[in-house]
Amino acid sequence: MHFSIVHRALGILIIVAALVFTASLSDAKYPERPINVIIAWGAGGAPDTAVRIIGEDIQKKFGTTLINIPKPGGGGAPSTLDLIKARPDGYTFCMTSLSVLAVLPQVADCGFTINDFQTVAQTHLVPQAISVATKSGIRTFQEFIQKAKVEPGKYTIASFGPLSGQRLFLALCFDKLGVDIPYISYDTVSALSAAMLKGEVTASLMITNNHLPFVQSGEFTLLAVTTPKRLPEYPDVPTTVELIGPEFSNYAAYGIIAPKKTPKDRIEAFQAQLKAALEDPSLKARFEQMQMPAAFAPAEAYKERLDQYYEMFGKAVNLLKIKK
Repeated sequence: MHFSIVHRALGILIIVAALVFTASLSDAKYPERPINVIIAWGAGGAPDTAVRIIGEDIQKKFGTTLINIPKPGGGGAPSTLDLIKARPDGYTFCMTSLSVLAVLPQVADCGFTINDFQTVAQTHLVPQAISVATKSGIRTFQEFIQKAKVEPGKYTIASFGPLSGQRLFLALCFDKLGVDIPYISYDTVSALSAAMLKGEVTASLMITNNHLPFVQSGEFTLLAVTTPKRLPEYPDVPTTVELIGPEFSNYAAYGIIAPKKTPKDRIEAFQAQLKAALEDPSLKARFEQMQMPAAFAPAEAYKERLDQYYEMFGKAVNLLKIKK
């Protein structure tokens, strides 16, 4: 009996302590100190640069300081694990992509699921495109597919990572079209681009910004963009939606996530600052120049997109019979 009373008392004390902790977080002026943003890639890349640009803006607007913490490698798993293990106090967030969040838990024992964190906001939707080396003589997506059907195994396509979102998206596309095109994985844009120019790989799927210098020089020809509608900068390039079907669109979708138990008011406060920055006309113009369009969406909409990508990539995992 005595043990039961003590046990109940301890339970009540723990609940009270948790409520006091939560209340203290809510009552404090937020943020009172710099906010850490873990980056799922290395320093100097587009996501790291994007967070720095956002940080400069919210520093001016709100006095909030963002500290970038690049955490490259492991397909994004180390950065996500650092995030979910962080104290849920609104001072640690992570900039990541839906390819990391929606693919890794389905193809590897990565230590997290899509339910182990909170979405905060979508920040960018970056279009991707399929291109070939111009000297290949291939001028259209349909021609590429037809050649691959006539001579199986001769024509190849590449992107980044053996189990990346790009690879899974391509698997779905080619299954729908009834063609088997070997996939090759590269680690960097420079290595992939060099392979295309040497004729070591026929085509590639990358974000449009990675293709841009080679398109401008005439060395690459764009065959398709993976967006629902044609891009203003490439009005003559058809979309995968036009070429394959309405469900075949795929952005490199970036956003911010938080530890699972981060207080809702702090999520909303940081979300509001991100919204103000990402919808600022001058910043939107800067991101357009980077070909990394700002596309703010609140936590709920970002979670909805995450769930859609998880379902889409799950179909590809089953199609390719990938096992953890």
